[in-house]
Amino acid sequence: MQAFDSHTENVMSCLIDALDDPYNPKFCAKFYVDWIHALVDADDRHTEREPKLRKDSRKRSLHGRSSLHGPCHRLLEAIWAFLTTPRTFDSIRLLDERMKICRCHGGDLPAILKQVHPPPTSLPSFQSALLLLIEFVTNILSLAPDVYWKSQRRNARAAERGTVVRWPPHARTLLGDDGDATLTMICRWMAAYPSHKHTYKFFDLLSQVSRICGRAAVTIMFRCTYLPRAFANELDHWLSLLSRRTEALMPIFVILRLWYSMTHSHGDGMTTAAFFGDEAERVLGIMEHMVRLVSWLRGLPPSIASGTDINAWIFFCGQVGFVHSALDLPYDEARYDSWTLERSRSARDLRSGENIYRGMHFYVSDQACLDYCGYPPCNATFTGEGRRFRYCGACKIVPYCSVECQRKHWRWERDPHRTLCEDFRYLRITAGFRASPGQGSEAVDFTADGAQAACEERGWTRPSHGEYVNATRNTSAFRKRFMEALRMRLDT
Repeated sequence: MQAFDSHTENVMSCLIDALDDPYNPKFCAKFYVDWIHALVDADDRHTEREPKLRKDSRKRSLHGRSSLHGPCHRLLEAIWAFLTTPRTFDSIRLLDERMKICRCHGGDLPAILKQVHPPPTSLPSFQSALLLLIEFVTNILSLAPDVYWKSQRRNARAAERGTVVRWPPHARTLLGDDGDATLTMICRWMAAYPSHKHTYKFFDLLSQVSRICGRAAVTIMFRCTYLPRAFANELDHWLSLLSRRTEALMPIFVILRLWYSMTHSHGDGMTTAAFFGDEAERVLGIMEHMVRLVSWLRGLPPSIASGTDINAWIFFCGQVGFVHSALDLPYDEARYDSWTLERSRSARDLRSGENIYRGMHFYVSDQACLDYCGYPPCNATFTGEGRRFRYCGACKIVPYCSVECQRKHWRWERDPHRTLCEDFRYLRITAGFRASPGQGSEAVDFTADGAQAACEERGWTRPSHGEYVNATRNTSAFRKRFMEALRMRLDT
């Protein structure tokens, strides 16, 4: 290892040791501020030493240097454990008070500690240290790939070659055994330190987690009681500043990227209104304001508003009709924009006219296939010519590479497939739904006409689409309501 990398590894080791106990981190807030700045400075010096790497952000990062990926992984795991360890608001307050006082320089200190963390003349707040830790982790997560079943094999090959292994090695590294507690704690940090200047950094971290973990993380976020109000507060604040400074666009785009990844994992507009709850009418006004800014936004240079950011903006505005429709607000042209009313009518028609049987089968199928062969990580060896998947023998929906992977998957108690497999089997046998494409099922689809005829024969009115989609925020409630409705209509 080069001397330069050896010094950086020593810096990492001291930081890992300080966070060894996530409940009681050592040293003061300035210690963490100084040491994160030291790592960032090391990254910049590495870039200056090797200018040929400047164009590749992955290789610029400390995480992109094979000689440091071991210590870097341990550091990231220590920081992530500190950020996600469950705490109450009282314990956060006590931690804040304790880390305001620097007692780091009593007794004999290692030379590296004196060099990186000299006696302070003034102490930063604990919030400053917390935000630096969050930014450090977020920057690393931004380098992680989207598709983790591919990443698992890529990391295995990289480890064999002795080259860079990306962090996290798997999506479950982030969520751990209790995803609810993990993401709730990140939101609790956000609630404990409310600041329009910094809150978007928490949204950026949540956006990376939702991108990597998909529905497993998004389902938890949709149940968070703090996020709806935080969404509305932040968008309202930064939109109010937009007329005076275009810099306000950056935090707005960060928030919208999180929303885009969340709703793409859920995939139905009615979830929007259900998520915002009591804030829905306020959010409707925010959406209408954003619709009026779309033309102005498209006229900005790409360096300020990229195509991806504009698409996320338009996608969020496109939910305005679902919010208006779900709130059952009047179609008053003097009160609402014509575009809002047009989208609301389309949403109302969708709710009343779509075949709920096919729609719900799609949502449940999509949910059950969550990380089917990668949560826990799949260890199968894939050859160049490919390998045929085996499908679950009960529901014929979810594919696995092997029996071993299916057994591992089923050991996860909250796995969507494990909870929905019986219902899939019922739909396949009783309702005649086709199994996964290519499985040779000759069963006839239960079409919209067939559903309508079955309801008319028994004297039932076909319920609206939104009645069931609203329940997708909670998998168990969604499953229960959907299957009760189907069995009531199909059983003789």
